[in-house]
Amino acid sequence: MLKITAKSEGGEAAVHYFDDITLVATGGATSTVDDFEGTAPTFTGFGGASTQVVANPDASGANTSAMVGESTKPLGAETFAGSFFDVSAPLDLTTYSSISMKTWSPTVGAVVKLKLENSANADENYEVDMNTTVSESWEILTFDFSMAPAYNFDRIVVFFDFGVSPVGAFTSARIKSENLYEFTYGRVEIRAKLPTGGGTWPALWALGANFDTVGWPVCGEIDVMEHVGNSANIVSSALHYPGNFGGTAVTGSIPISTATSEFHNYTVEWTPDSIKFVVDDEFIHTSFVNSSTTPFNSDFFFIMNIAMGGTLGGAIDSEFTEGTMEVDYIRVYQ
Repeated sequence: MLKITAKSEGGEAAVHYFDDITLVATGGATSTVDDFEGTAPTFTGFGGASTQVVANPDASGANTSAMVGESTKPLGAETFAGSFFDVSAPLDLTTYSSISMKTWSPTVGAVVKLKLENSANADENYEVDMNTTVSESWEILTFDFSMAPAYNFDRIVVFFDFGVSPVGAFTSARIKSENLYEFTYGRVEIRAKLPTGGGTWPALWALGANFDTVGWPVCGEIDVMEHVGNSANIVSSALHYPGNFGGTAVTGSIPISTATSEFHNYTVEWTPDSIKFVVDDEFIHTSFVNSSTTPFNSDFFFIMNIAMGGTLGGAIDSEFTEGTMEVDYIRVYQ
């Protein structure tokens, strides 16, 4: 029997602000992409991060505008957590070779990654990293995109504190089989009892073994089971891959009134032709037609963890002290 327990230890989420995303030409000409003063763009968070437009909390120095973007990376968020939004037309990187962005960070040295993507093809992307140089003050960071390929970049992805997950409020664990046990296809059955508590976000999932070379979502992700304590009687599954990830993943859910009080069997049936999710050998709640064009034809490895809060976990109960996920077994039939 394996037990993973999340415990409250105190602490707080990492909050950063950004504003005035602007295209900059070599000669100094500029073109505003978004200053957040009008209709707010639709942000999609991933990895536990979320973004919204709020009133400027520090209207001083390099930025006295009224509205800014607020990026929240909660405790327990993924190290690659971030948010993206789409623009109405591809960015003109022929005329403008750089992008400037005003940022406000609570710390010096935070990695700010700005990534441009083609929303129709996530494989077409280019990213640039910068580091914050001041704390609790606005500054302007300029990202050099002069070497970016000539793709139709119409999606802007913003990461703050890239490579870091906020810690301190909760302790938990993640167990993975990377480089130990990796497999392609089969019937995977996981028998587990889920934790209780508002804000808990347990998951039993698998990630493409080529994650370290191609990144997410190109590597693919198979969520055999996801659950949130704020909706204790609902269990879901999901597939993430280029074109369908984050808020647009292929998902399904099923009610299970005893998910946190009894053991249940969570199963994925994965073949070259289809991917089906099953609970207790009875309910198929997501079906997916697999093909040679998806990432689901190569090795994957297991991950088991409990996250806290984030875009799916939601608000954390102020009375939360600890919650435990119990895993009886994982079986792979091939």
